Amino acid sequence: MVEEIKVVSDLSKDELEGATAVTGFRGFGLVGYLVSKHLALSLGSSKRGYILSPVMPPVVIVEDDGPGYPFDIYYSRDKRVLTIVHRANPEREVQDEYLYTLALWLREMGVGKVILVGGLNMEFMPREEKHGYRWLANRHYKGPQLEAPTMEAGLGVVGPLALLYMYLDYLASPPPWCSPTAWRRESTTRQQ
Repeated sequence: MVEEIKVVSDLSKDELEGATAVTGFRGFGLVGYLVSKHLALSLGSSKRGYILSPVMPPVVIVEDDGPGYPFDIYYSRDKRVLTIVHRANPEREVQDEYLYTLALWLREMGVGKVILVGGLNMEFMPREEKHGYRWLANRHYKGPQLEAPTMEAGLGVVGPLALLYMYLDYLASPPPWCSPTAWRRESTTRQQ
């Protein structure tokens, strides 16, 4: 057992300086997890590490690229994209420390942009929706405005995604980033 959150990776600051990081969590509709895993595979990223916590979710999932730990780190050197795949959410009792440590590591490694991905319930989608997502930027974001509108008043980000958003804002790092959220349609089929 480890006594503190540890990022175990062979990535160097030179490799990650200015890179884009993408992650999400197993929240509403699994959107954050599914997008990050799909992105890592689509970019041909290689597994370059993982994150350990004093309280680990007890799961290892065998996938096409080998055993998947709860928090794996993938990197595409060609595209300069770091993807953190959360197959499970950090346990609540260590969630704050985990997310603060992750935000701090991203800053220390010189990552230039972080994209956080989550899901929104279709019940909140306007009738004439054209874009299929909303986004939210922290106060340090200096990048372009995305085509879709920002999240409307009353919508919220909750769970690990919200904590990571806050810690990245607090650390002012990486300064330019945004959080797109996709609408998630609930299944219309029910098991009997």
